Amino acid sequence: MCEAQPQTRLERHSRHPGRLAVRRVRTRTRRRPLSLALRDRRPAGGRIRRHCASPLEGLALFADDPLRFAPGTRFCYSSYGWTLVGAVAEAAAGEPFLDLLQREVFDPLEMRDTRLDDPARPVAGTTRFYWPRAARDPTYGIEDANNPDNSCI
Repeated sequence: MCEAQPQTRLERHSRHPGRLAVRRVRTRTRRRPLSLALRDRRPAGGRIRRHCASPLEGLALFADDPLRFAPGTRFCYSSYGWTLVGAVAEAAAGEPFLDLLQREVFDPLEMRDTRLDDPARPVAGTTRFYWPRAARDPTYGIEDANNPDNSCI
């Protein structure tokens, strides 16, 4: 049992307390300019190159960004909303999000070869892919993006 509701524990990280709704994050009808905000924080031509120990740490990357529109009024795609979903789940369960996923999703479904990307534990036989830095600026070329660290998003 949590000592506080997850939204209460997470609202201290928002400039808009009382306006968080997990349903809106999951359906992408709440909107912070997450992709734009994170793009501005990337080094020139690259990805965010840091490791976030928890979804809450990743949430700090965009927690103070202004809203682009009132929650629930429009739809805008962003995969970064799942960072907030992970933080809510972690707060509600009182345990790390990845442990929760393993116990509640992967193990019951016998998903033995499923896990989140972890550059410290590369998976043999996975598809190799490249980060298209050249799309932004051709001088950067193509970067081998294997074993990505997506822990902050």
